[in-house]
Parts: sequence; structure tokens; C-alpha cells
Amino acid sequence: MKAGYTESYLKFAKMEMELDLFNQTIDGVYFWDRVRTQIYSKIRKQTGEWKVGGTSKSSSEKDSGYLSKGKTAIVESAKILDSSQDCAIIPRQKDILFKASSTKRRHEIDGVYWDRMVDPIADSLSYSAYSLESHSSIQKYCSGDVYTKSIYNYDVIDLLSAIRSELVNYNPIGRDEKPILQQIEKKLREAFDVDIDVVGYVREELKSRHSKKPVIDHFLNRVDPSAVLIGWNPSRSTLIESAQERNIPVIELQHGVDSVNKTEISYPYGVNGTLTFPDIYFSWGYKWAERPDFPIDDVRIVGWPFLDCMKTMRNQRKSTGTKRILIMSQPTNIDMLIDIATTIKNESEFEVTYRLHPKNRANWKSNFPELDNSDIEVDDGNISLYDQFGRVDYQLGTTSTALFEGLQFNLPTLVYETDSYVHELLSDIDIVTSFTSSEDVIRTLTTYDGVIPDCDMDGLFRPNPIDNIERELNDIIG
Repeated sequence: MKAGYTESYLKFAKMEMELDLFNQTIDGVYFWDRVRTQIYSKIRKQTGEWKVGGTSKSSSEKDSGYLSKGKTAIVESAKILDSSQDCAIIPRQKDILFKASSTKRRHEIDGVYWDRMVDPIADSLSYSAYSLESHSSIQKYCSGDVYTKSIYNYDVIDLLSAIRSELVNYNPIGRDEKPILQQIEKKLREAFDVDIDVVGYVREELKSRHSKKPVIDHFLNRVDPSAVLIGWNPSRSTLIESAQERNIPVIELQHGVDSVNKTEISYPYGVNGTLTFPDIYFSWGYKWAERPDFPIDDVRIVGWPFLDCMKTMRNQRKSTGTKRILIMSQPTNIDMLIDIATTIKNESEFEVTYRLHPKNRANWKSNFPELDNSDIEVDDGNISLYDQFGRVDYQLGTTSTALFEGLQFNLPTLVYETDSYVHELLSDIDIVTSFTSSEDVIRTLTTYDGVIPDCDMDGLFRPNPIDNIERELNDIIG
């Protein structure tokens, strides 16, 4: 076991080993790895470890809400398909299949919406590719063009799954299955003083799998890809399962700050049982790859194509004549960061831009009135992160991936000092300064003279990522 685990995650991991959860099945399906990340996130929210604004559903709850609409969902999906342009129902054969980011996490750059994980990989490789994405989500969240050129409409899969769910009455949780799930609920109450509906999570995940798997099976048979590239494996379990049944290698793309406490990739006590986990992991850099306790050995260092592309497009700072600091919010530290933003605004020459984490953007004015009633500029995603990098002189945060991206743009950085490895990674970089209080921040900002030394980020983001990925795919596909 590597160092740096939180007490709560170790307690959670110990419980799942004691109950032998990775060996438990319902209707022949190993269910625990499909729901454990959502359940642990729920624990963190209920204990106050992770503060979010608005509501955030797990993938199981989203599927449940969609599938439970029954006939209504079928009618709605049919209307969406009918209104979609170039909506091919029958997929074509492709070399590579992507199922990565959610549409609402796309970044708008000059009127074009980029998928941070798929773009520009899909359109730069010598292989043909599909990116699975919902046209209805694109219509909802993207007011302009999307960068990705070859998209297969995931609404088709949703529609066919909803039809199957309506026609087949499937309830995976019976009298014999409930005791182990209720035992998990009891253990969680004892360990964390939380009330988690494990029965509900597992029921909806297995119902979703039951309705979608035959559709995904048929889809993969038609597309016949040589590799499947995904993001965030807990929400792709059924796709992973179907691909691996066909001996199609599944590759997960790093999508954020990787650590020992990232439940979807790191297992402190190993796995004594069965996981629905990708075959290969593509990491941005060796400093990330050496941190988690991966359940697989095949971890490859490739870099991050999207960030590399953004650095080329947006690596020029625009002088505004005003000193400005960009604060990267995180759900776990939002109250502290708001206090620091207020102090900077009141006690320094710096103007402040407070960038809300996506999970805090819903109803932020009512959830954080101290921000709404202040003179602080609040960025709720209306400005591209990479455009923000071009208009600020400094950045500040705790564990956000965006801090590492800002360093690629040579932004001096203030990072909250903790015993986490994220702080360790950042503090090794020349233009990073640690802080533990608002006084530390003000002291650092008052000495800022605008002179910024270059910093070496190759250990975090390997150069030439497109070439690296092409080479690795050639090796994997053969």
C-alpha cells in the first residue's frame, strides 16, 4: 500500500475487504465495483467532507430516472432522433471507439466546443473513430459547433434500452439478494454514521445493465472496433464488460488529478475478486502514474493532447494593466477559498476572479451569497479556462487539475499546504508557493514583480502526446 490515503477511504476499503464484496454476485453479475465509487462519494457528501451546491445524481440514479419514464422516455427519444441532423441509426465499422467526457464538461473555444479527453485525438490519428455522445446533450449544452467530427448518437442506444426496459420487467433484487446489501448499509452506518440506500444503488445499476447490455453488445458487433477508449470507468462498466467479452482492449484516459484516494483507480488493499476494469491506463505523466495503487500493471505514459493543443493556441498573456488572480474552487475547500478571495480583494492590489467548480455552479448565487454580494468576479464557466489563463497574473487553489494546466501556461501559483501528494507534486515546481493562511497569500502577492521563470512540466505532461498515443495504439492493436 502506498502512502497518502485518507482515514475515511482506508476505513471504506477495509469494510469492502472484510465483507468480501468483490466476490459477491447478483444474477451472475459482480456488482460492487459498479457502485462503490458512487457510494463512497455519497458518504463524503453526507459527512460534509465534500461540499457541493445543487444536486448531483450518480450514474445509477441518472439511468434510473431515464429508464423509469418508460413510454414517455421512448416518445421523447424518438422525437430527439427525428430532430437530429445526420443521425445514422445503423453504425459503421470503425477502428477506435471513444466514450469519454460528458457533454456539459466540454470547453468552448472561439465558438467551438471541445471534448477535453477525445479532442484532438480522434481527428489526429490515422485510425477511423466514433465518439459516442448524445445529440440531445449537444443541443442542450453546446450553442456552437463541436470539434469532434465523427460522433455516433448515444440517444439511439438510450432509446433502444428504454424500449427493452419497458418490454421486460426485471427486478434483480429479491429476498435472497437483500441480506448482503443490507449488511453493507449497516456497516456504513456504524463506520460513518450515514444512511446510504445500497439496495437502491445496486438495483438501479443492475437494471440499467440489463436494459443496455444487449444493445451495446449489438452495437459493438456492428462497429467491431480494435480498441475502446473511455473516461471515468465507473460509468462505463457495461461497455467495458461487453468489449472485454469480445477481446477488445479497453483503455482508460486519465481525466483529472490521479491520487491514491481516487476510488475508481486506486485500491489500497488490492482486489481479491473480480473487477470490471479497463485493460490499459493512459497517464499524462510518470509523476501521476506512480501514485495510485492500480489494479492493473499496464499503465502507459502518453501526455495530454488537449492541453498540449490549448497551450499552442492560447499561450500568450494579454496585459490589462490590472493585476488579477484566478482562484480555482474545489467542493472540499470552498468556504476557505471564498474567505481567501475576500481577503485578497480587500487587502491587496489584485483583482480576483473566482472560478467555480462545475459541481458548485448550479444555483451558486443562493448557495454562496457571500460571493454573489461581493465585488469578486465569479466565473461560472461562462469564460474558457484557457482564456482566463491569458488574462490573469497568478492562480491559487488546492487540488484542482486546473492548477497543473495553469502551470503549463507559466502562471505563478499559490497552493494550499497539506500533507497530500498533490501539494507535494506542485511544491516541487519553481513558480509554486505554498500557503496555510490568508496572511501567507497577501505576503506572497505583495512581493510579486512580474518576473516569471520557466518551469519543467515534462514529468506531469509528457511532450508530443498525439505521437505517443498513435505509437501505443499501434502496439496494442498490432
